[in-house]
Amino acid sequence: MTSNKTEDFCTLVPIGIEHLRFVHENMNDNRLVDTYPVTIPYSADEAEQYIINEIKQRGIGNRYAFIIKYNDVFAGLCALYDVDRNMKSAKLYYWIAVKFWNRGVATEAVKKIKDYAFNSFNIQQLQTGVLVRNTASVKVLKKCGFVIDKEILNTGQYHDKFIDHRFYEMSTCKDSILTYI
Repeated sequence: MTSNKTEDFCTLVPIGIEHLRFVHENMNDNRLVDTYPVTIPYSADEAEQYIINEIKQRGIGNRYAFIIKYNDVFAGLCALYDVDRNMKSAKLYYWIAVKFWNRGVATEAVKKIKDYAFNSFNIQQLQTGVLVRNTASVKVLKKCGFVIDKEILNTGQYHDKFIDHRFYEMSTCKDSILTYI
């Protein structure tokens, strides 16, 4: 029997230069950049430098960026960064192309990258920051077992673009009983 569940159609693929057009096009959507720390216009050169840097950092071992595919179509991007194998911690970010909002793609991508972090690197804690006003993302993270650690006023921790905006710092642990509820 064939399943139509989102998780069956959501996959993560390591980012490569072949994803340049997708990143460039989607990062120029005003609705996306309202919650993500880039400014538009976002040039093809900026997208290329971003991808080159992510590939380089993967080689160093402290960042792991993935294209999110939904039914084999590019649907977003997620990544682990500040991966610290000694402290067994990492941070997470993601964005979803606007045309894939409200389809469960973000939830499934976060679950997959969370499992990747916990199982591939023995990470024990994942952290992220999210704009308080980005209620959809807060819901996604809560569904994936993240809890709000504190609310802060951004003074530079979460990109200069969002200075003086309120953020939640959220985290989840490997053995969290809230995971996937």
